[in-house]
Amino acid sequence: MGAVAHDPQFPAGHARRSGQVRWLHAFRAVPVLLALISSVALLVRPVHGGLVTGTDGTRQTVATLLEVNGPVTLVHLTVPVLLTGVIAVVRGPHAGAVSIGCAAVLAGLVMISLFSIGMFYVPAAAIAAVVAVMRFRATS
Repeated sequence: MGAVAHDPQFPAGHARRSGQVRWLHAFRAVPVLLALISSVALLVRPVHGGLVTGTDGTRQTVATLLEVNGPVTLVHLTVPVLLTGVIAVVRGPHAGAVSIGCAAVLAGLVMISLFSIGMFYVPAAAIAAVVAVMRFRATS
């Protein structure tokens, strides 16, 4: 072990840095999973409710986002998954800047829709921001 630290090919901090890089590679999937879980939950879980009064009395109704808003809901629910997916898979010298940009767009969308579906994406946006900053620091 001591010989590796003195070898000019492997600087002293190489082992520590490679451990951080491996950890970062594994951590990049977390925002994608959180966004995917939120999207699926919003897609299948009833989120709208109401009361319908008819001749037979009053009854409670529930509906999913897809039932209320139609197929355009699928587009809205895939945007956070795609943004976090870009953060996870982007490569190259500008990966940090692209990751920061995607995290900023996701944070903006979450803030705009915070009082509706945006609150479901807060954990994914927060962790995406952490991953983006870590990637930016690693590439700069």
